[in-house]
Amino acid sequence: MLIGVTIISSRDKSAHCVLMTIEGLVVFDATYDGKLVIKRALTPFDHGGFAAGLIDDIRLIFFVPEGPRLETGQAQNGASVCRYQNPDGRIIDLVIRGDRSWQIRRYSRQLRLTGTVSAFFSKKSPTEKQSVIPARLELKAHGVAGYNLNMNLVEAVELKP
Repeated sequence: MLIGVTIISSRDKSAHCVLMTIEGLVVFDATYDGKLVIKRALTPFDHGGFAAGLIDDIRLIFFVPEGPRLETGQAQNGASVCRYQNPDGRIIDLVIRGDRSWQIRRYSRQLRLTGTVSAFFSKKSPTEKQSVIPARLELKAHGVAGYNLNMNLVEAVELKP
């Protein structure tokens, strides 16, 4: 069991990620500001492109796709879809459903689904305004070495410029 803390700046497209044990031992610490800098990576987090993959997932979840928007439209189920192509050739679909929930789908250059991010909103009473910030995000990496990453919102603070 690990606890992860991620600080994001969508304006700067930067991130600082720390993974620690429940006892507080930091097993991974990295920053991204256009370039990945690993400050600490204990085994097994020092192998196999873990840091680059983690930053790639964070960029998928929290940053606007880097490439041009290819097309927009509606899926058969009525959801609105915006399709982007990243500079590396991968396709990113942003899908917004009628209930205002959303999903991000990442495809390989060969259009094989490689990852999805789904947003889950808290259920509020009918008198409360629903937040535009999801209470939980779930990333699923598809494929042989697939994994799930579940993120629960602890706090959201609006920053004034």
